[in-house]
Amino acid sequence: MWMCLLTLSFAQDVETEVPAPRLELSFGSGLLFVEQTFASGGLQNQTQERVVPVPSWLLLGEYMWSPRWSSTVMLNVPLSTVQRIDQNGEIFEGHSAAAVGVGAAFSPFNLPVLSQATFRPQLALLGGRTLNDLEKNVFFPMVVSRMVLVSHSGTSLYGGVAYAFGEETLAVIYGIGHRF
Repeated sequence: MWMCLLTLSFAQDVETEVPAPRLELSFGSGLLFVEQTFASGGLQNQTQERVVPVPSWLLLGEYMWSPRWSSTVMLNVPLSTVQRIDQNGEIFEGHSAAAVGVGAAFSPFNLPVLSQATFRPQLALLGGRTLNDLEKNVFFPMVVSRMVLVSHSGTSLYGGVAYAFGEETLAVIYGIGHRF
């Protein structure tokens, strides 16, 4: 009789077991620290370079093919323009190009937090490309470091930094997502 009950309880656990989520979609924001040129002291011929944050909208997709490795897709759309000064000394608002990236991410460990969530530091290497740039679209390598907190219900929060080498742009990123 005990064997029969044990078999029934094991069979019920197997049928109700939910597979681990494989796909994560995240919506977030970023601050792109871009070097911008400004007139110095109101004089046309004297300029100075300043790093000014440009807000952006961020969409991340991740497919987890193992507990530590995943494929990553990113879309970053700047929400404001960049100020530039042309050869004549006139200030104009320049276009900020959107960027897309594809690559792989690695999580060295998954640490349980208060038995309700998991902390996953993540390092990703991506190949990126600017889109709709008025001057030229360029390819660039990018490294991303994220600290991700995932609840057992699938909701995730993240914060981190990204650096695009070809564009020499540092970004602070943060957002919320869900695992399916």
